[in-house]
Amino acid sequence: MRIEFKRLTLKNFKSHRDLVVQFGDRTQITGNNAKGKSSIFDAITWILYGVDAFGSKLDPSPIGYDFDEVKVGLLLQVDEKQILLGRGIASGKARYWLNEVPVKATEYAELVESMFDKELFLSLFNPSFFFTLHWEKQRVMLLRYVTPPANKEVLAALPGPQADKLGELLKKHSLDDIEAINRERKNKLDKQYIAAQSRTKTLQEQLTSTDSVPNIDTETAREDISKIDAAIAVIEQSMSGADENNRRIVALQSRIKSLLEKRDRMKEQFKLLKDEPIADTCRVCKQPLQGDAVEAAKKDKERRIAEFKAEYDAVVAERKELEAELATLEYIDVSEKLEEIRRLQEAKQA
Repeated sequence: MRIEFKRLTLKNFKSHRDLVVQFGDRTQITGNNAKGKSSIFDAITWILYGVDAFGSKLDPSPIGYDFDEVKVGLLLQVDEKQILLGRGIASGKARYWLNEVPVKATEYAELVESMFDKELFLSLFNPSFFFTLHWEKQRVMLLRYVTPPANKEVLAALPGPQADKLGELLKKHSLDDIEAINRERKNKLDKQYIAAQSRTKTLQEQLTSTDSVPNIDTETAREDISKIDAAIAVIEQSMSGADENNRRIVALQSRIKSLLEKRDRMKEQFKLLKDEPIADTCRVCKQPLQGDAVEAAKKDKERRIAEFKAEYDAVVAERKELEAELATLEYIDVSEKLEEIRRLQEAKQA
């Protein structure tokens, strides 16, 4: 299936009262800050899934002017057929159209799903979205759609110590060979660990008999072995969550970046809302508004400012919470953990 974007129409979508975007083989969107460039991208994801370009729930209601309804249209060329999608909000209710015919939300969603895989589309549309997915979904998507990366690309993405170590190994062996070597090394370490456990048990049995080992301080030996076993258990526990820990770090970094970008956009939007003049005439009949109507317009602006501040505060609070969590996490180098276990086992045997 070949799908092309042909035309996007916006009516009262965020800062755009009435906008038409004609897509070509290559479409450039330029403009000054706070002029609604990112709103065009949000409109595409909103008409498909009701979210912004970062996959978050989106309220497209405009700020800075009155409106009766929000509506977005997207004309698609699907192989030899054209399909016009429509999504809107009027009086607080969502509405959907296919080729200008009103349809139910389920029918609309089924058509969109038949054309696009949501997570793949959002990942291609905004690469930052990919890093918010669970690692299993990331892996499935990569294996299905992406060619294997070159070695230098892998090394560039790794932390320095890991990249240096892997780079040296790749000069001598292929990735498959390195995997086989490490698998054999792991099996060897596992056997050593089992053997160490057996020797520890034997040593503990010997320590229970002062007659057989008269020159050993049994209490001190038991304490030393207990400390070593506890240290090994701690390292093994940290290794068990290494993958999840490292993936969480990447996901947090991506989400924090998106929240910072959203915060900056909202700062520009708030300037427009704050500077919005209080209308003193009816936008329909152009007659002067009476005192109560003007006061109602002032209160409505105050309400929208309060709601906007609450949303902004929520974005800032979430970012700070994620930053606090990120500060508690540290990248785990599993190879160093395995070496530490080996050293502890040798110390215990001694």
